[in-house]
Amino acid sequence: MTIEFIDNKSKFFTDVKTLGRKYSATLGFMPDGGFDDYAKNKCIIVAHDGRGLAGYLMFRVAFRLSRISIVHLCVSDNYRGKNVSTALFKALKEKFEKKYRGISLSCRTDFTYASNRWRKLGFVPLGRVRSRSYDEHYLTYIIHSGFISGYQNRYG
Repeated sequence: MTIEFIDNKSKFFTDVKTLGRKYSATLGFMPDGGFDDYAKNKCIIVAHDGRGLAGYLMFRVAFRLSRISIVHLCVSDNYRGKNVSTALFKALKEKFEKKYRGISLSCRTDFTYASNRWRKLGFVPLGRVRSRSYDEHYLTYIIHSGFISGYQNRYG
């Protein structure tokens, strides 16, 4: 499995958008321009085996907080159970752990599979907020356990 940080000129960029659209019900809506912006900033990491896209991780840098925020982590059906999400997260962590103070994300509380996956990757839930959706859903704010010390909880 090859892991790469890509831009919008990568041969996998269209596949990233297609995979994101396929799972938009759980990932949340992302307009085409959003994918383009993340790609132009090289804020998309892909995992592939040369034949096809296994998955991607999309993130942003919250400079004011000196933190990385994971926006999407998506693995193709054919590659689930093959540690793709672990490899993508490891690449993100290795590149930025000395540069930023933490890695955070939000995950819907009713998405138990995803919540459990984040815990296995070392994330710890800190608080809960209502989502922006029309339906009443809640998000759990999660931060990687390696970065908790000194963190101020704004959701508690």
